[in-house]
Amino acid sequence: MRNNLVKRAGIVTDRRSTIVSLLPEGRAIAETYQAQRQSTQEAIMANFSDEELKTFHRLLEKYIRYSLEQEENIDLICLQCNGAYDQECTISAHSGHCYLHILRGVGSVKQT
Repeated sequence: MRNNLVKRAGIVTDRRSTIVSLLPEGRAIAETYQAQRQSTQEAIMANFSDEELKTFHRLLEKYIRYSLEQEENIDLICLQCNGAYDQECTISAHSGHCYLHILRGVGSVKQT
């Protein structure tokens, strides 16, 4: 828009909604940010032993799982991982579906 970072487009079937997409310059900024964030995380995590990392991940997942139990509308806090976590997604496991997949029309409520 103003800085040529994003563009907006209306949705023909739903005039209340707007799709916002990154333009090449915006995508480059986002990719630079992601690379810096990844580098910082890797540097921090390098200070932990394998056993400490396992404990950290286990406790973090437990914290997320209990936090999700308190949330009434779990889809509002979906991390929208682009489906990268698939069956490993804590939110999907808790709610029974991947909200992002449903939005894209590639998923449905999982049968348990």
